[in-house]
Amino acid sequence: MLQNYQSTREMVEKNRPEESVYCFRPDVLIENAHLFTRLFKGRVLYAVKANPLDPVMDALYAGGIRHFDTASLPEIFSVCERFEDSHTYFMHPVKAWKAMGVAYHRYGVRHFVVDHSDELHKVMDVLGDVDEPPIVMVRLATPSKEATFNLSEKFGATPDQTVTLLRAAADMGARPGLCFHVGSQCVSTSGYEAAFNLTGDVLSQTNEPIHCLDVGGGFPVTYENTVPSPPP
Repeated sequence: MLQNYQSTREMVEKNRPEESVYCFRPDVLIENAHLFTRLFKGRVLYAVKANPLDPVMDALYAGGIRHFDTASLPEIFSVCERFEDSHTYFMHPVKAWKAMGVAYHRYGVRHFVVDHSDELHKVMDVLGDVDEPPIVMVRLATPSKEATFNLSEKFGATPDQTVTLLRAAADMGARPGLCFHVGSQCVSTSGYEAAFNLTGDVLSQTNEPIHCLDVGGGFPVTYENTVPSPPP
């Protein structure tokens, strides 16, 4: 159960904690969510895996977030059961066969991420004959030298592989899309610039229109005495 305090100072003075304490500021989350949804003209997705706690999810919802990046069927279930007007996106590049069918038919998921031909074939084996074709987003690995955590070392296709997958997705009846993640805890905006340039190179080779572009990654802030560079 959450305890309410006027400030962190009050919490420390009253409890004298000897272990780490997690402080939650709902007003800040609501304000930031309002800021994102008001200023960004596209869809703003919250990645549930970042922090799935109910108070966090409720605050973001109160701030206007209705779209959620989900990595598993339990995450999809938790979002859809809590928020009836929410929209979820199956963003993990490796998904269970049954989970994809349940996500599509029961929870209305239409966006699925792949970074390998095996996963593309798996998605289309499950959803190839549905009335509304899935949007299959190919995850492009991007350079992430300015990120503390480089997720492209774990996920993502090379540019050549991405071109092939986009074409294959269209040929198989899916609606192709593209996504990338520049990494977490970025210290510079250069990762985004490089990723967009790489995206442009890929799209110039495909001759296939994409239905969406999903942009993921952390925003530059100061880490370990570093100063984030301003946008170009």
